[in-house]
Amino acid sequence: SDMDDEAKYAAAKTAALGFLEAAGYTVTDGKVTAAPEGAALEYELLIPGDGAGDHPSFMICTLASEAFAELGINLIVTDLTNSSATAALTNFQ
Repeated sequence: SDMDDEAKYAAAKTAALGFLEAAGYTVTDGKVTAAPEGAALEYELLIPGDGAGDHPSFMICTLASEAFAELGINLIVTDLTNSSATAALTNFQ
């Protein structure tokens, strides 16, 4: 491809906003500003990384969180310890 990394990133961001808009999110000036009914602008991922980021998906989820923040969505990555992971699963509804 003739695109450099910056152009690829810009194209991916534009595509992501298009997908979100197609899913019913409101996009204004390159940011998601409202969620459709039943959706939100904030989500949380629970990663069992022992409180130290020790999980194969921890880094990619953290990078995804940063990318979503640029789009206007808050993706919270919570790194659980063993005890908090057990509590989270026990309290899952």
